Amino acid sequence: MKFFISIVILIALIFLQVSLLPHFEILHTIPSLIFIIAIAWCIAGNFKEAIFWGVAGGIILDLFSPFYFGTIALANLGIIMIVYFIMPNFINNDDKFSIVAVGVIATFIYNFLLIFLILISRLARLSAMIQPLNFQFILSVFIQAVLNTIILLLIYNFIKSIQSIKVYYEQRRQIKA
Repeated sequence: MKFFISIVILIALIFLQVSLLPHFEILHTIPSLIFIIAIAWCIAGNFKEAIFWGVAGGIILDLFSPFYFGTIALANLGIIMIVYFIMPNFINNDDKFSIVAVGVIATFIYNFLLIFLILISRLARLSAMIQPLNFQFILSVFIQAVLNTIILLLIYNFIKSIQSIKVYYEQRRQIKA
């Protein structure tokens, strides 16, 4: 049942991402909801949920993307891995400043990882599309970092409460068994 609910929420957010959010862009930039939720799960310490949201959401978003299939899923997976390995050593997941730092840095790395994957596909002659690295691109990445971080702060608290509810019911289930 839990998996079914996650799938329904994932599909609803992807629908929101590809159909509604493009109408509310700020300087040609929209937040990436699936990326934000995957990072929030990773910061909360639930690596399996982060991988599910990043990879499954990335694969579905790749269906709507102009990039080569798998680019968004690989970029999401790469960022989740980076955040997962950095989190225990450098980041306090209860500190708002740390969450903001992760949101901004992860968005920048995510966008440059996308550019890197597009360049590799171009070199392999898989895709003729390439994003130019110019001021407009850097500005849009900065704006996306701000938007993603604001939404990350809002969603992180919700995910943290979901995770505490899961832990509570898991402990109750173990006590009854």
